[in-house]
Amino acid sequence: MAAPQTALSVPEKYALDKVAYNHDVLGRARTFASLLAGAVAGVLGLTGVAGFAFFILCNVATSAAVAHLCCNKALLSASALAAGGDITGQFFMGRRAELFSFSALTSGVLTFVLVWMIVYDGIYVF
Repeated sequence: MAAPQTALSVPEKYALDKVAYNHDVLGRARTFASLLAGAVAGVLGLTGVAGFAFFILCNVATSAAVAHLCCNKALLSASALAAGGDITGQFFMGRRAELFSFSALTSGVLTFVLVWMIVYDGIYVF
């Protein structure tokens, strides 16, 4: 009988330093995408619910791009594919849960709102 895993335990096939690095890179990519989305929303003159809908659309697109580009076998080298077979699980422990979650959706909302308001005010108010 195998020992039960606690909430803090990580399976041995994952290197914690690599997982932490991937989360850090993903966080920076989300922040940059939120910054760009805020600037585009401000330039387009989006206000109210339309602006937040644009943020959700951009955030989902960012998650889909990360899932496709970073976890797609076609972008990996032939030697890595030959050695490991299906290696998409090596990037994130729960790929879909980490990329398409509520915390992923709200991670860059403050950056988005700040840049959105600054750009919108700079173009349409002043």
